[in-house]
Amino acid sequence: MTGKLFNKVASDLVTEAHVFGLDDDGMWKPMHINNINEHLHVTQSSLGRYFVGTTPRLSVPTHVAVVVALRNPVASSRNIHVAVVTLYTSLNRVISFYFDATHQLAESMVQGVVVNRSVNNVPKGSITYAVGQNPNVSGTLGFYRVTVKEGATQEMDQDGKFILPPGSNHLLYVEPKSTAGEMIVGFGWWEEPVA
Repeated sequence: MTGKLFNKVASDLVTEAHVFGLDDDGMWKPMHINNINEHLHVTQSSLGRYFVGTTPRLSVPTHVAVVVALRNPVASSRNIHVAVVTLYTSLNRVISFYFDATHQLAESMVQGVVVNRSVNNVPKGSITYAVGQNPNVSGTLGFYRVTVKEGATQEMDQDGKFILPPGSNHLLYVEPKSTAGEMIVGFGWWEEPVA
């Protein structure tokens, strides 16, 4: 099959889908795609709207929490679609995910970069992080908690289903532990103009 896709996706943003494509004889036939989301990420990258960013390696002392957020500024005029969150930690860590959360720690900021290096596009979104005691995180405890095992890197595909409108955030809260360690948190996302 030539792979020319006709935009007849049986289900939008699913892991597997059946679409129609032209075969080598020019006939429309059902095709099976294993990961339609991967196609979406590539499309966003080719448009220059896919960005990545990561915290530096964070040194985490004993009994101290870590807060990392992907933030969409109020005046961005863009929606941010969270594509992937990647976590590395040197110790077992329990991580809670929040929407539109606040905390009381002083933050540092990291600017993301566009994946398509042939496009000069600067993201509106940014990654903030803070390490400290008693962050008093409050907000909507979103959707899940995960435990990242010692020395592991865990990638959580969000596939763009979590959409951050202007003025919102996607925050990770890493609970304090009685042992010190290190961690790195990264995000992949794309941005689209607010309709």
